[in-house]
Amino acid sequence: MGTNLKAIGLGFFIWFIVLIIMRVLGSSVFSEGNPWLIVFYIGTFPAGILFTYVMRIILNIPMRDMLQPMVILAIIAIMMDGFSFAFTDFYGVGEHEIYSAAYLLWAPGVFLLCALLIINRAKETSPKNMLK
Repeated sequence: MGTNLKAIGLGFFIWFIVLIIMRVLGSSVFSEGNPWLIVFYIGTFPAGILFTYVMRIILNIPMRDMLQPMVILAIIAIMMDGFSFAFTDFYGVGEHEIYSAAYLLWAPGVFLLCALLIINRAKETSPKNMLK
């Protein structure tokens, strides 16, 4: 249960950090036709890989056991984004909110996909599976 509680706390913390970043960047990145927007979308893949490894170190569990914590992290972040967009103006007010919201749907999906690939690879190369 301790790992799940840590994952919940990290989900809130990471959501808050992303909130600050998106608030600061605002329409300078999240706007129609902005070339930085595609950079953020593409950059999500290496960030997702790095994020998975960093979370594994923070949670101090084997990579093969990281799926549940990564799902919890993503769920918390997505829930907080949904709540924030519906009931607050944490991300700011303006057209950039649409692009921010789209990115906030994209990024957790990519992070989970990266985590799934890394975790499956770790399971395939685990010593337990090498004996089969």
